Amino acid sequence: MGKTSSSRTIAIVVSYNSSRKLDATLAALSPQLDRVIVVDNGSGPSERHLVEEAARNHNAVLIKFEENKGIGAALNRGVEEAVRNNAKWILTMDQDTVVSNDFMMELDRVREALEPDCCFTPYGTGLRQKGSSHVVEVGFAITSGNLLPVKLLADVGPFREDLFIDGVDIDFSLRLRMKGYRIFHVPAARIKHDLGDRPTRTPFHSLHSPLRRYYMARNHVIVVREYFSHYPFFIAKLSFAHIASCCLAILLGPLRRSSFIHILKGTRDGLRGRTGAFCGR
Repeated sequence: MGKTSSSRTIAIVVSYNSSRKLDATLAALSPQLDRVIVVDNGSGPSERHLVEEAARNHNAVLIKFEENKGIGAALNRGVEEAVRNNAKWILTMDQDTVVSNDFMMELDRVREALEPDCCFTPYGTGLRQKGSSHVVEVGFAITSGNLLPVKLLADVGPFREDLFIDGVDIDFSLRLRMKGYRIFHVPAARIKHDLGDRPTRTPFHSLHSPLRRYYMARNHVIVVREYFSHYPFFIAKLSFAHIASCCLAILLGPLRRSSFIHILKGTRDGLRGRTGAFCGR
């Protein structure tokens, strides 16, 4: 498949210790874009050479961090490189997302028909989204598959680095909406995206490590405190899903005791306004 009018679009793929998934991600993206940037967030020694090989095989630019600085920092570094390479649009991606063969063609079709100052989010298998075939406005976009114009980023500001992981996409989406921009869901642009370390069919339940549960709990509290007064209905729905996910993790997930402890620590630190990487206490 040839490249579409996405030639001014640059993809930013954030990777961390998942080189096998990264290769499939790059294989699907590279034929549809003129440039792909991989920002490796401090993968371990056993993974590093595989990340380098995947980037080389698919002609991607590779930026390497010596340590994990979080998804916000990785995205912001990728944005800097994309802007330096004259990008007009940026596609943010996770390492575990594989796009369909007509992904960019479908996004191009919609963005050419709608106002330019908005962003677009795809339909993903593994994501709990409604299966409507119509393009509709939505409240937020997940990081993976989010297509947005560079000038929007300049207005809204960078991705929030102090959250480290989880909630970065929600925070950015709400800041975007507060600036008056819109987010559209494009069902025809499809991705395959993994939620959690292993899939589960139980609603509101995904399998994550206790450390990830810490970030999910902490950053949820931070998002609630900062945005409830602006978007009470959206935050209420988000909180219901978060509480359900925590309860199911404690009842059904592996490492239940450790997950429970990390959820409590995350909630405590969120109430204290503590951000950044988990310090272990």
